[in-house]
Amino acid sequence: MSKEMAVSADDEKWRVERDGSTLIDAQEVRGDAKRLKKALAHLAQRRDDAAKAFSLESKTKTRMKESFSEKGDS
Repeated sequence: MSKEMAVSADDEKWRVERDGSTLIDAQEVRGDAKRLKKALAHLAQRRDDAAKAFSLESKTKTRMKESFSEKGDS
């Protein structure tokens, strides 16, 4: 999926520990229906926020491109 970058042994150790903790946390969340529901709602909100930000960024780029092309046409 992504290209592996060279990392130091300390960084690799930290990543392994973090990944292990993440997997443990995920199991705990999956085992608690209320916690899982809240986490999924949070992710849905973040997804919606990211989509809005992406849309705004696209519109901004389009407007900038149009503004500069209009100035160049004069």
